Amino acid sequence: MRTASPTQDSMDVDLPAYRQVTPAPNALHMVRTTTFCLSRSKSPIDSMTLLDILKDVLNSYLDEQPSNPFSKMGLDGLRAFVDDNPELKQSLEQVLKDYNQNQIDTVRNQLNIIYSFFLNPFSAAQLTNPTAEYSWKVRYVGDVAKALSSYLHGVANEATLNLYARYASIVQSSGTGKSRAVDEMSKEHFVIPINLRAPGTTGYPPPDEILQSFLCRTGQGTQDDRYSLFCAFLQALFQTTVLALDNGLGLDSGEGEFNDNDRPEEIASKFRKHMSSGMSANGHGPYRIGFYKLVTDEMNKVGCCFLSI
Repeated sequence: MRTASPTQDSMDVDLPAYRQVTPAPNALHMVRTTTFCLSRSKSPIDSMTLLDILKDVLNSYLDEQPSNPFSKMGLDGLRAFVDDNPELKQSLEQVLKDYNQNQIDTVRNQLNIIYSFFLNPFSAAQLTNPTAEYSWKVRYVGDVAKALSSYLHGVANEATLNLYARYASIVQSSGTGKSRAVDEMSKEHFVIPINLRAPGTTGYPPPDEILQSFLCRTGQGTQDDRYSLFCAFLQALFQTTVLALDNGLGLDSGEGEFNDNDRPEEIASKFRKHMSSGMSANGHGPYRIGFYKLVTDEMNKVGCCFLSI
């Protein structure tokens, strides 16, 4: 893809398809630092030298963004990240080629785009599932999870009688931390996580495919049939959850059993660990898959008369 340079409209540069970024304010300073470091390095520049310089520059400028998933990324982590993203790798290879051919203006434009990507704290979740997976492992920053918990407690308050229904929606762009906030809240408050994203689509965490295929069927059955289906689902879901808290599922996540003297927040934290154990960009772990397999099996028992919809 060819597009005008963000800094020089008269020059064409290759804009990586992985990210049509808006240049970040600090990116130009990072580019100047990088080109200066490159000029002090032995020619011709190789890929490891370039990655090492990028790593040092990123760490220097991301000190003020501790929540950025690329903050304090080591050389091995950066190399693995680049290897996981072919278009970024191709862009860096082009930077090397252009620099060694003394095409400095093109190098600056490419680096500006690349650094603008890294400076966007939501880029990880928007790029690839492996990178989004990595972003979930960094320390959570902010009060969104606490605000969400406070709001839901208000919605659930029995004194709040003027509500149509006690539920809430979180509406925001992809990669802005909606699922991560719910996950963070589930460390202290009991949450049953369900993801009905269509299989094969991008995003993290991955979908619960067995539920998605079961619950997202359309075009058949009456409204009453669907109402009965979801009643059966909720009954099966809560029955399976109670069984899980009694350590009766016959599934092992390696995260330990529930105890009678566990405090509510301990129960919530343990259940979260069970349901997230083994989760990766490629799918969920055996415990969560087995959990929802038991739910759908129970649904078939509870609602066998209308599950043909």
